[in-house]
Amino acid sequence: LNEDSFGFEMPSLNQLHNAPSPPPIAYLAANALAALGWKDEARVILNDLLNQKPGFDSAYELLISLGEDSAMSRIDELFARDQFEERPLIWKAELLRRQNKLEPAETTVRRAISIDPSDGEQGPDDRMRAYAVLAEIRDARGDKKEADFFRGAVSAIRLSEKADRYYSAGLLKRAIRMYEDSLKLFADAYCIQSRLALKLAEAGRFNEAEPHYRKAFELMPDSFGRMESHCFGCEGAFSGEIAQAIAEEVFTLSLIHI
Repeated sequence: LNEDSFGFEMPSLNQLHNAPSPPPIAYLAANALAALGWKDEARVILNDLLNQKPGFDSAYELLISLGEDSAMSRIDELFARDQFEERPLIWKAELLRRQNKLEPAETTVRRAISIDPSDGEQGPDDRMRAYAVLAEIRDARGDKKEADFFRGAVSAIRLSEKADRYYSAGLLKRAIRMYEDSLKLFADAYCIQSRLALKLAEAGRFNEAEPHYRKAFELMPDSFGRMESHCFGCEGAFSGEIAQAIAEEVFTLSLIHI
């Protein structure tokens, strides 16, 4: 019996490694208060929570639901305090989009992307949120082709996150196929190319891993912003002699062409 013998997905995989973390108690309290109509009390808790966790997306979403004007001023405060945190810009762009202020919304979300292009500090289901917002903005501005491109990139990341959970559960072949399928949606995802290269190398499939290492290293310079030190799930991208040799070759060639 092996992994290919199963013809169904296993929902319990979401409880394994790389599954989304449970929300903080403070968020649950604020959400409950908001549901009861106690907006001021909920807002006090959210303001404190965002001071501690300025990258927590759900808190921004709830804050916006409590009042767009107060949310906008609070979001601006958070970004002014830490201009290396892209989350306030992402949610400001989303708020501007909802207000149909599409041009400033796009400028804002692209600024967020420039801070952290591959969104490596976020966990599953929240990564690449800026591209999801940008897709909606481009669609609203009449550019369906570019909107579909960004939606494809987000879908690729979600599929790779699912593959991470399968890999952690020991379903190695299936996970590798899922990484390969995700690259069909968005081949220029550094994080997926790197993860697939690592998994293939771990499986002893070095010839198959090589082109993915090469592509990952080629994409790396444009994938890292001011905050990125690695991509989520790609730790160890330089481990092993094969990876190091390919990295040296790619980066040497890139320096020659500068």
